[in-house]
Amino acid sequence: MCDVRYDVVVTSDGHVSAYYRGAFYSVCADNWSPVWSAGVCEHLGAGAVLSMSTVTLNQSVYLTVVNSSAYNVTQLTLSAVCNTSAGVQLVCHEASCGLSSAAIQPFIVGGQIADENAWPWAAALLYQGRYQCTASVIGNGWLVTAAHCFFSVYPLPQRLSDAPQYFTVRLGSVLSRGYSRHLQVASVKRIVVHPDYTVDVSTNKRYNDMALVQLGDDLLTPATTTSSSSSRVSPICFADYQHYSLATLKTWQCYVIGWGLSSVDGNCES
Repeated sequence: MCDVRYDVVVTSDGHVSAYYRGAFYSVCADNWSPVWSAGVCEHLGAGAVLSMSTVTLNQSVYLTVVNSSAYNVTQLTLSAVCNTSAGVQLVCHEASCGLSSAAIQPFIVGGQIADENAWPWAAALLYQGRYQCTASVIGNGWLVTAAHCFFSVYPLPQRLSDAPQYFTVRLGSVLSRGYSRHLQVASVKRIVVHPDYTVDVSTNKRYNDMALVQLGDDLLTPATTTSSSSSRVSPICFADYQHYSLATLKTWQCYVIGWGLSSVDGNCES
């Protein structure tokens, strides 16, 4: 049996093409539907459909949608006929990041426990099995967190970043410990502390307090977790200073999340 592999892409000018049996073909607009537009954008890891239009095609072979009511790339069939003589031109929203479903509370101490998947970029960084810090997913197997998370003063001063094998990361869960349906656990391959990280001992102020954490390749999930669990983890957004002025950024609301104190001088939430 032939190994038939399908894939769908949107070119830089918005044309929808699909890979079929070793080659890419334009997708004919015949039988195209909003369901397929939404399906392609989701397949590409993007957000909602911004616009869908058609563009004139003059080709001898096309891929045509068989069933317009359900998105399934295996339902594309090769055909020499395209009644509309047009292809699909699709614009998807940029890949989603930084979108929270949480009801925001203006507290750092004494806040409410987050709902599942409320902050899908939040990760719990554990050292020898104990909660150490909160980190944020930035994509491609990397997290960003604070540099001070990797320095210990008790019982002896120690640079923990030199021993990434003692760290693990919990993703896809609002719990810093225990079982969660969509929990994912990964080892840590590499820790990169900002080279200019310093602490002013007289004021205890930290400068360049930033570090990157590279996840290992051994991502573990509970046995009951389905493939949909990957959607429970998404990256945080970073402001692009080429598009936003400092004055504009100062008007934005910022939120602090993590596993902290439930009350002043209280215990850490789970």
